[in-house]
Amino acid sequence: MFKTIKLYSKTAMAREPLKVARKGARGGEEAREDPLYRELLDNIYDAVLVTDFEGRIVDANPRAEEFFLQRKIALRKLRIRDIVSGVTESLLGTIRQNIINRKFTLLEGHCLRKDGTTFPAEITISLIHWTKSGQLCFFVRNIARRKKAEDRLRAQNSALQNSANAVAICAMDATLTFANLAFLQLWGYGNQGEVIGRDIRLFLGEEDQLSEIIQQLRDGKPWTGEMVAARAQGEAFYVQLSAAPNRGADEKVIGMVFSFVDITERRKSEEALRKESQEMLERARSQKDFSGLLNIISISDVIQLINATRKSGRLEIRKFPFRLVSTLTFADGEIIEASCGGKTGAEAVYDTLRARGEEFNFEEGTPSRPKHPIKEKTMAMLMEGCRLLDEIPAEPEPGRIVKTILAVDDDPGVLATIRETLTRKGYNCVAISDPDECFAVLTKNSIDLVVLDVQMPGKDGYEVYREIKDFRNVPVLFVTGYASAVAPDTPSEVDFLQKEFITGQTDIIYKPFNINTLCDKVEALIGETEKA
Repeated sequence: MFKTIKLYSKTAMAREPLKVARKGARGGEEAREDPLYRELLDNIYDAVLVTDFEGRIVDANPRAEEFFLQRKIALRKLRIRDIVSGVTESLLGTIRQNIINRKFTLLEGHCLRKDGTTFPAEITISLIHWTKSGQLCFFVRNIARRKKAEDRLRAQNSALQNSANAVAICAMDATLTFANLAFLQLWGYGNQGEVIGRDIRLFLGEEDQLSEIIQQLRDGKPWTGEMVAARAQGEAFYVQLSAAPNRGADEKVIGMVFSFVDITERRKSEEALRKESQEMLERARSQKDFSGLLNIISISDVIQLINATRKSGRLEIRKFPFRLVSTLTFADGEIIEASCGGKTGAEAVYDTLRARGEEFNFEEGTPSRPKHPIKEKTMAMLMEGCRLLDEIPAEPEPGRIVKTILAVDDDPGVLATIRETLTRKGYNCVAISDPDECFAVLTKNSIDLVVLDVQMPGKDGYEVYREIKDFRNVPVLFVTGYASAVAPDTPSEVDFLQKEFITGQTDIIYKPFNINTLCDKVEALIGETEKA
């Protein structure tokens, strides 16, 4: 169904009715044969439909045949309302009245082609006097391209208005011609009238730098960076600015477009981290003992700290209780000697990183002449090793007998932590989240230890524990967040559990647990991987 978009009339200039080659009494048929009439009609750019006062089409030009996909003889069998939406008897009456009042009518609507498709049109209706009574002349202009352009502009304007980024468009003199809602909100203004026409430099600090940026945009070059801005109330904040030249149809620069993202919170966080890091390094420079200085999560943190503070001295890494794992000797932050598990040099450093000790002791001082020096510059290589070893699980050494551990926990995060930690320590870890699968895994694999969560849906850990013990005498490490989680039902079960704990066949670890504690508990129950 077609719908008239708008209808309005304008007062025409006072004029006499058209009398060119007026045929009056000879009738419309003879008028249409007049050479002057025919030449005029056939050469009009718009489609032309000539109707009587009742809207019956009596003539059409070639452009109308092209627009409506119908020959003139077919069009003459139709009424104007058949091919132009919104044209009713009431509208025809209004058109006739406008003409009597020496006005013409302009309307926008949709026209129907013979194949059922439509096109938007702008239609002007005037009166011509090729006959004694006069006729209506509909001038039809296809405005499909204009509509598409208007729709595209509306879509672009809507996208700019609703963009989460603050957007401002400026003329070549840097005055604002457009600012979206996000821009007004970010700067604290109520409406566009408060910012349109003002220089963009008034909204940003560092005016000299901004003038250089504007000149760069005028030269057709984009710019991206961070700047200080000032809200309407004078409050300073930080923005990430992306600016680009605005080009016209001929690709010439006609202005500039600015897009802003508020990065104030990020800058505050970065500043806080920078300040904290600076304070940490200052404390490190004044201390000889690194033990307890930081919440160290890996040996690579200690190595990088010593490198950053350019310290000289000896670092000892120990594993609880007091077993020496590795020693590293530094000169001005560079590792010059390393010893770990009988190995020296760069290999000893890599083994140190894999060992992940628990206690760190650094004695500052001028190192003596190293017995096993690292001759080449190795810090960059070692730091890359730190990163890789933090990402890649350690492979068990050749010739070791790998022990298999079954981990059962319904929490995927805890299960992944257990699997990764034990795999890095050289164990083979089978991880499942469903306690009902536990028995099947035990029957198909040689399991040396079960790490078992207590609170699980369906079967709890204690039920699974009894099934395991009925099938095979395998050590079990309970994992729980509750102090009273292991709750046997009968006195005999209490005696049984106590015996298991006393004999070293069962232990418990509480969430959240330290991965080193987990490894120690596992090692205490089944030992480390063994030499073949």
